[in-house]
Amino acid sequence: MKKDNKSLLDFTYDVKSESNDISKVKCVGILADKIYDYTSFEILQFGVKNEDFFIRTINEEKYKVGSEVCIDEVSLCYDYIGIKDDETINALASYNNKNRKGEILVEANGRKVYLKGKNTSANVSKYNESNYLMLYKEFEGYFNSIIYSSDRVSVFKHGLRYFVDGLEINIKGKIGDKPFEGVKSYKKNNSNEITPIEITKLDVLGDYRYRDDKNQLCSYSESGLNLSTVNLYGDLLIPKDKKRIKLTVKLEPCLSIEDVEPILKYDGGSTISAVVKYSFLTTHNIYHSTKESLGVFIDSNGIKYRKVNIYGDK
Repeated sequence: MKKDNKSLLDFTYDVKSESNDISKVKCVGILADKIYDYTSFEILQFGVKNEDFFIRTINEEKYKVGSEVCIDEVSLCYDYIGIKDDETINALASYNNKNRKGEILVEANGRKVYLKGKNTSANVSKYNESNYLMLYKEFEGYFNSIIYSSDRVSVFKHGLRYFVDGLEINIKGKIGDKPFEGVKSYKKNNSNEITPIEITKLDVLGDYRYRDDKNQLCSYSESGLNLSTVNLYGDLLIPKDKKRIKLTVKLEPCLSIEDVEPILKYDGGSTISAVVKYSFLTTHNIYHSTKESLGVFIDSNGIKYRKVNIYGDK
């Protein structure tokens, strides 16, 4: 679904001129990034996964074996969702090539365009000290519009793989007539669970390979959340009189839980098995800009402004 470009502007400004006298207005030249075209698509998908919740109140209550389990409240929290650069995701031999770290490769009408991840919006897991894994939400790069015969390009990348860092699910309910609290946390760091966990992967344990700081191939196991990879796609108009065009990709992923249902009656252990129904909404914003020389008229006495968040507090 295509959206308008308001989501690109996180803030606006209330501007007040000191004077309406045209004689006090002066023209100032600036060099600005002008957004030439923009497209945005949303993709919503659902996944179901069996999860084991640790009973936090196991030492506070005596639960009866065979009791019914009822879940009344569910909450989900995480620190960050993003994608890895291509070097990391593919475990290439050139992983230590600094020229390609933090980059993804997209296609513009079938031609390669490298986009660099913006570190200002990136994330490094604070739970995973043994493996340095950077996640990104924003990328930008440049391509030459002169080589294209059409005034429109299709930007495409197959199978974006999303990862979530610091995922934790909390539940509250009753075992029989006694209250309980449970948690499923992916903040652990062991052979079976590691953060960040991949959202867009089947719930099977398998080997994930990476290269350490000595370029040695290492592996560990990880599970997924049973959701699918997402294609990046968008059509953009391009100017024919500009050689160098700046392409920007901004990803807005959101992971939610629709429902959590217990599978079995309480068996006397420290965990409860439940079916978790995930929903995953991804919004892909793609736009390109060019450098433009603009004349801006300002009051010679200056301008007063205040920053306003048009979406309210986040």
